[in-house]
Amino acid sequence: MQKNKLTTKRYQIGNPYPTESVIQKIPLENSIEQLNDFKIHQSKEQVSLQRKLSPETAMYGLGQNMGPINRRGRKFRMFNMQARPQTPDCFAVNGPYSFLIIKEADTYLGILIDCPSEINFDCGFNNQKLLDITIESSDLDIYLINSSHLKDVLQEYVRLTGTAYLPPKWAFGFQQSRYSYMNAEEVKTIANKFRELKIPCDAIYLDIDYMDDYKVFTVDQKPFPNFSSFVQEIQGQGFNIIPIIDPGVKIESGYSVYEDGVKNNYFCKDAEGNDYIAAVWPGLLHFPDFLREEVQNWWGDLHKFFTDLGITAFWNDMNEPEIFYSPETIKKLQQTASEMDYTAWRDLDPIHYKIKMDSYMLNSETYYPDFFHQTPEGPVAHTKLHNIYGFKMLQAASEGLLKLNPNQRYFLISRSSTIGANRLSGVWTGDNHSWWEHLKLNIQMVISLNLCGVLYCGSDIGGHCGNADEELLIRWTQLGAFVPLFRNHTEKSSRQQEPWEYNVQTTQILKDTITLRYALIDYLYSEFLKSRSSHLPFIRALFLEFNDPSLDEINDQFLCGSSLMVAPVIEANARYRNVYLPECNWLFWSASAYNQDNFQILKSGTHRLAVKLSEVPVFVKENELILLTEPEQYLGELEKKEASLVGLVTGTANFSLYYDSGSKINDNPGILNIKIRRNGASIDLEHDLIIGDTPITYQKISLKIFSLSGDCLRREITLK
Repeated sequence: MQKNKLTTKRYQIGNPYPTESVIQKIPLENSIEQLNDFKIHQSKEQVSLQRKLSPETAMYGLGQNMGPINRRGRKFRMFNMQARPQTPDCFAVNGPYSFLIIKEADTYLGILIDCPSEINFDCGFNNQKLLDITIESSDLDIYLINSSHLKDVLQEYVRLTGTAYLPPKWAFGFQQSRYSYMNAEEVKTIANKFRELKIPCDAIYLDIDYMDDYKVFTVDQKPFPNFSSFVQEIQGQGFNIIPIIDPGVKIESGYSVYEDGVKNNYFCKDAEGNDYIAAVWPGLLHFPDFLREEVQNWWGDLHKFFTDLGITAFWNDMNEPEIFYSPETIKKLQQTASEMDYTAWRDLDPIHYKIKMDSYMLNSETYYPDFFHQTPEGPVAHTKLHNIYGFKMLQAASEGLLKLNPNQRYFLISRSSTIGANRLSGVWTGDNHSWWEHLKLNIQMVISLNLCGVLYCGSDIGGHCGNADEELLIRWTQLGAFVPLFRNHTEKSSRQQEPWEYNVQTTQILKDTITLRYALIDYLYSEFLKSRSSHLPFIRALFLEFNDPSLDEINDQFLCGSSLMVAPVIEANARYRNVYLPECNWLFWSASAYNQDNFQILKSGTHRLAVKLSEVPVFVKENELILLTEPEQYLGELEKKEASLVGLVTGTANFSLYYDSGSKINDNPGILNIKIRRNGASIDLEHDLIIGDTPITYQKISLKIFSLSGDCLRREITLK
């Protein structure tokens, strides 16, 4: 391969289903036999690809799967499932991105498989010298992206699958959730407490208990009377209301969503052609056939129920889809129970096993062959199209919201996602636990999702399942303050997890951490816009920016954009942190309160740093700058007049701040460019402003510019 040359080739096997995951089609290669160094094995129902691995080969990508960022030595099942619990031996989770990056010597190969069926990646698990990819279909597209630069491969992948989803700017604020806040008064109490304690927050979630008997696009008027007035009151305090939307539609006469779906034939079918029946939260229900355009249009239009109230923010859940049971499995369970001999344990124990193995109950994939989607070629079993079901639900929601509010950004996150979903919504990583292991896993999943084009993502801070103690919640919030989706969420059987529910010290640390995030939001938002525009990750593994082989082994540090590095504490009772600083000098900030100047200069290499419970280690790259502003209680509360730039400048530092309305889709951003050049003990300054659609509000920029000796020069820039 020619040095630095980017090549992309597309190969096709059989007659692939038009998933719409890839939107930039390229010409087909004539012969599948030219598939690089892969050996191909084909049968009627399966295709396998095998490729030899050298001892130095590293592999990245595959979305939010378990394990280290380097996928070498593990196996992964690309089959959209909600893993409970997410343990190290889980091979399938609900973010199957079938995009793998192979690093060998000075070349990178990206392999993207566009197929909605199950795909298995054995990355040297059964044979450490072999990559073995098995696709449970004989109809697929394969894209191979070659380059000597990793960034080229990532940018080409985004060109194929679509530019990353851009949420409204308020979505970078803190978000509070719980399964569930049970009534309007509880939500009001939560909202009032945030404002009373002056803890910044931009959103409060409504989980399934806001609905009338768990029926989608309804509100239970008993716990939430006068819902319109309630929404206006909460939004008037600067909060966005985010209701949950599940895909299942309850079977109930008089329920308009159900009756419209039946009347217009919008639901998935069983083998006899009847509407397929399953059960989730509402009991018996039907699943919309989101793979059909008319069903997507219908579902998208249903969001008008909320947008008429001023709600434009939603989270899609249970959209793998998850199934609790079906009428058939209940009959099997009853039959098994009737055969039980309750008098002898030796007889009872095998029957317990039989119930577990034969009843096919909670969230079992054995349901999927039993229902069908209507396609132009006829009925197709859900199993064959399973991985795109949640993606098609996102298509329905996003297109509906754009039609209801043209040129206005919507907020949308999803539990289920796959290739192509990166351009439609954000992602949270499913039902995690209040475990320190999941705190570290949060970093690994977010980095890997970013490598697959999903920039707006995060996990449930504190853990969805279980009870987070004070220290775990503090450390997780410190990590979350630097991740795009900054959401505290837990289930109803766990302890209350709001910032004030522990002790006074914990409340103050959490408040300071959340306030720190708000002081950094303009900077983080600008870096997010740059990453999206350049088609590169926002949360980055260190190896993306530095040429150092040892960085493949670092799974607990990350970059926000290209210049700000974070090394959160991820172990209980730890008051020291080992940090590796690559290549250059760094400005170390023991970040706690946003207005505390705990800065020092560190050289490249490994450092053991003291870290208090209230601190998170943050590092600014030499000759780079970060921006801080006065924090708000919610985004848009204040018109910001002043900001400050902080950095270590030994030569020339160029800083660009991107800004826009934060709410419009087609908003041309403005760019504030500042150039700082060190001149001995002084600095020279230049700045210019590229005018966008939204005027800049800053009138003064204060500078804190450090030298290698630790001296700090202070200057000001006045903007007209």
